Amino acid sequence: MKTQAKVKQKKTLQSTYATGGAGEMLDREILELVLEYAAPGCRAKSEAQKMLEGFGSLENIFNSGQQQFCQMSGLGDSAAVLFSLISRVPGRIMAQRNAGVTHIKNAEQAKIYFGNMLYEETIEKIILMCLNEEKRILSCRVVSDGTVNLSEVSMQKAMYAMSNIDTRFAMLAHNHPRGRAQPSAKDIKFTVKAREMFGQMGIKLIDHIIVGESETISLNSIARFKKYFTESCPDADKGAER
Repeated sequence: MKTQAKVKQKKTLQSTYATGGAGEMLDREILELVLEYAAPGCRAKSEAQKMLEGFGSLENIFNSGQQQFCQMSGLGDSAAVLFSLISRVPGRIMAQRNAGVTHIKNAEQAKIYFGNMLYEETIEKIILMCLNEEKRILSCRVVSDGTVNLSEVSMQKAMYAMSNIDTRFAMLAHNHPRGRAQPSAKDIKFTVKAREMFGQMGIKLIDHIIVGESETISLNSIARFKKYFTESCPDADKGAER
């Protein structure tokens, strides 16, 4: 009887997902359905509720490391691998959308490109894009992660990346993994310092893209921040959120 009830519940969840998608399901139901495939022998409904209470949210479950997942859920490595894989597939898909992009000629294109790269990143990363005179992408790489600051190491990486190719323009991007895309005073200081250092190499910084949790902005497209991409060097503390 228990087996029949379990099969019926699984079919119900499958039908709900098939007709309305995940948007029509509770977090517990989404987790329960995944558990039916990740750990077929478990009591999926009660296990899903227990995991949500233990981890705190659906996001925390899918973003947990394999060791933490196994310790807190009591499930095996196979389930942990499947959960980890599911969480990373959307990021891979988004990144592949950049595969055919060869030029970045305006802020909207830059926002889409960097948004794809930083989609669902859980730590802050700084990305440097080098472009030639025609705004063709010459390189695009992560120069720092964990925090947004121009450390000696990250600047050495940036300078090295630009010195080996015919870079004329540069763009920076970084993310606020769990926050708004609005720039802080630290972000503006970072932008000004980078512009000055790139300028010493004859390279013009043309934009700084910030990818937030639900929006992406271009500093050079916002009137009060345009001055940070001009020849003068205004006070970096003014105009930013604190």
